[in-house]
Amino acid sequence: MMLNRTASVRLLVFAASLLVSVPAVADAPSTRALGADGTIYQIEQDYYGELFPPDPGFPPDNPALALRITYHDGSSKLVSIPGTAGPQLEHRARLIVANQVHVLWESQGATSRLYLASFDGDRWSDPVVLSGEFGVNRNSSELTVTRDSFEIDLQGEGAAAGTVHQRAVLHLVWSETRSTEEHAVHYAPVTLEDGAYIGEHPIFPLIDFLDEDRTASATAVSPKLLRIVTIRRGTADDSVAIGFVDPVTAQLISLDFRVLPSELSHLAAVVRQALVEIGGQLDMSQPGSLTTLIGGTRHHLIDIGARIQQDLLDSLADEVEAYVMATGCGAQCDLESLAQGAYRHLLEAAAVWTELEVLAMDGGTRHHLIDIGVRRETGDGGPRSVHLRLRPNAEQALPAGDIAATQALFLSQDGQNFLMAWEQQGVVFFRETEGADWQPTYSLGPAVVGGLRGAQELLEQRVSDR
Repeated sequence: MMLNRTASVRLLVFAASLLVSVPAVADAPSTRALGADGTIYQIEQDYYGELFPPDPGFPPDNPALALRITYHDGSSKLVSIPGTAGPQLEHRARLIVANQVHVLWESQGATSRLYLASFDGDRWSDPVVLSGEFGVNRNSSELTVTRDSFEIDLQGEGAAAGTVHQRAVLHLVWSETRSTEEHAVHYAPVTLEDGAYIGEHPIFPLIDFLDEDRTASATAVSPKLLRIVTIRRGTADDSVAIGFVDPVTAQLISLDFRVLPSELSHLAAVVRQALVEIGGQLDMSQPGSLTTLIGGTRHHLIDIGARIQQDLLDSLADEVEAYVMATGCGAQCDLESLAQGAYRHLLEAAAVWTELEVLAMDGGTRHHLIDIGVRRETGDGGPRSVHLRLRPNAEQALPAGDIAATQALFLSQDGQNFLMAWEQQGVVFFRETEGADWQPTYSLGPAVVGGLRGAQELLEQRVSDR
């Protein structure tokens, strides 16, 4: 990626003052959540006939999910979660409150599927299939949520300025086993804006983000280890860390994902549109036309980016100018190609901003910029893209010895330390990393009740303290 040196220095100096939006937070969903007005939401699971009065459309012995809503005055009601009263078995249901109440669950029938449905207080949305393919079994899934708010200031574009939007990104990871006994770990970022699913999301095999020419290990990894994946809040409030086993290198891998601020995605879109529209009105074969194109685009960028600190905004504008000047645009100029390149370049500069210290150490080469969705019906200026920055974090050789029984993987916030745990005959064992080495195997004493599940909080705290 080409970055203007002067502008890059400014990015480093002024990045901290980029936005005045509410800070992002990351959290882990559960089956119970508290709403802003004191309302408590809780998922209940039972046979349909135990949850609701008889209904000829739903056999009473079908498994079902319901949402219990308890108001601040103590009254409550139970509402059925759509699509969960059939013969399929629903499990691993989780609850998130982000403007609306969002419920995720897995359904196990002819195939394993992951669903999302949203409740606005009166009615449910139609369930959305987030993942599901015939002949594929989902072995485990984990979920962490990052939230932030942003303001798109459109000024002269005819829409009201100062509208604050709330965004939640559901970071889902899971492992799958196909009928061919092939194992894969997947990641899906699902975006909710102002409580509404934006309508699309990608699904990525995590190994696609690793180097294709990495050296294969002669040691085969057990299928049980390949099915283990973990996700947790990262070092930044808008980031998550994911850990899994690479079947090629037989190493533990951690990846860091961070959501880019929406204001930066919007600025990049403004630049792309301005280059096409302004360039379309110019004769690019004439002297000075490139300068006019750059000046007009810069004006749009500065005008729309009024909420961004001025020096940083100038730095972003310098990045665009440097890119357009280096690329050029003559009589046979492809404005669409130029505009798309400038759009991508500005986003790459934003990705550098999100992890300045790390990218400064490794030369800024080890990161990926990912489009994770577009909300097309925004009501304030057209489509709005969502972007994610991915950075490989750490690699760790698997330890020798008794790890074949491993049932859980834990990861530190910075993704540098791993802890593997398992349970045998009611006793919980664990091994953890110390730098590049593995510590001996230790067991937890009888004070831990509930086996590995009961020890989860302790193990998570242990690796977080490293």
